[in-house]
Amino acid sequence: MADALGAFITGEKSDGVAASGDSKAAGIFGVTLAYGLSERWLARAIWNRVATRDDSDIVLVGVG
Repeated sequence: MADALGAFITGEKSDGVAASGDSKAAGIFGVTLAYGLSERWLARAIWNRVATRDDSDIVLVGVG
């Protein structure tokens, strides 16, 4: 298992144009789990939480 902390820059766009001065930094935290299915295959799950006024959770699951 691995985990990470970092910064995430947010911004808003209106009609494809970024609004000036609306960029903000937010915290991001993530955890990654991987499991070897065989010698050639593994399964991985990644969860990230972006800490803003409206927290966002991002979950990715896949095989490789």
